[in-house]
Amino acid sequence: MTLQTLNESIDPPRLARVSASFLSFGSMLRRPEMGSLLGLLAVFIFFAIFGGANFASATGAASWLNVAASLGIVALPIGLLMIAGELDISIGSMIPASSMTIAIVSGHYHAPILAGIAAAL
Repeated sequence: MTLQTLNESIDPPRLARVSASFLSFGSMLRRPEMGSLLGLLAVFIFFAIFGGANFASATGAASWLNVAASLGIVALPIGLLMIAGELDISIGSMIPASSMTIAIVSGHYHAPILAGIAAAL
């Protein structure tokens, strides 16, 4: 392919239309990533307004990011399983069951925490 045929095969107005439609606001809103981003922004704005003064501060962010980190540790492998097509929803019942097992064995029966973890496994 020569340079002349390459230049003839590229239609500059069509290329401009494709790139303009790809970067338009409407096409960006149709992407699934934008839906989750807009949902995140809506939830953050809601809690920034109604959550009190501590929500948007550094200590407030540290508080809710601490909770989000523990949920993210569980959600990341489950998300990867769902992407791979191996849907496993048993994690929803296993986390509370294992937490309660550890709490009962270690708290009520005064066993060491390692015994509670072993009972939960």
